[in-house]
Amino acid sequence: MDPEGFGMPMRQRRKKQLLNRVARIEGHTGGIRRMLEAGRECEEILLQISAVQAAWKKLAEIIIEDHIEVCLAQAAAEGGAGAEAVRQLKSALARAHLIGSR
Repeated sequence: MDPEGFGMPMRQRRKKQLLNRVARIEGHTGGIRRMLEAGRECEEILLQISAVQAAWKKLAEIIIEDHIEVCLAQAAAEGGAGAEAVRQLKSALARAHLIGSR
């Protein structure tokens, strides 16, 4: 596990993308605080909250997909589970709306 807690297989490029995505989410969350402080309309605030929820969901999808493509693929190569197991897991997660379907 690396010192930032991402696990060894996390690719550096992906890690940077994820950290940038979290920073954007944090900015939007601060926007919600400012909207509340300014007394903005409930509908506007709820729309922003919905956008932040969708952003967190997308972040989770990316992490899950990376886990499947890197960690499980590596485990399959070492243990013989094979690419079919990875495909089946991705399919199940997509059906459960935990990852985007492609």
